Amino acid sequence: MPVIGLNIDKIDAQKITKLSGKVEIKNSLAITNVEQESLTLSKSEEVLKFSFSYGIKYEPEVGQIGLDGSVLYMEEPEKVKEILADWKKDKKLSQSLTTSILNTILAKCNIKALNLSQELNLPPHIRLPHFKADKTKQETH
Repeated sequence: MPVIGLNIDKIDAQKITKLSGKVEIKNSLAITNVEQESLTLSKSEEVLKFSFSYGIKYEPEVGQIGLDGSVLYMEEPEKVKEILADWKKDKKLSQSLTTSILNTILAKCNIKALNLSQELNLPPHIRLPHFKADKTKQETH
């Protein structure tokens, strides 16, 4: 069953000081909670709500970006109960489910954080593609 939505509930972004010298960028991402939620589509469905916290720190104390939100995930009722029981027992999820949820979060949050970093004139936290001229081929006019 698929991820059916991602909501961002909180955005916190700030530039603390001017850029100078070497800036180290540290990323963090964590699933902070899993709970069951009712969602009415064509009929009432029980879905899983995975709360998350995504952060980027520009050090030494240059700036930070934080996004908190949730991912809604639809699954068969028996599987919902099993996932919830595992989470309540030891705060763990299966590797395949964790991978799916985290990749969904990264897909949306990386784009949002990249936009926020541009607005704050902070360096991008992910490597962006760029063009390099081929020095072996010189154009003549």
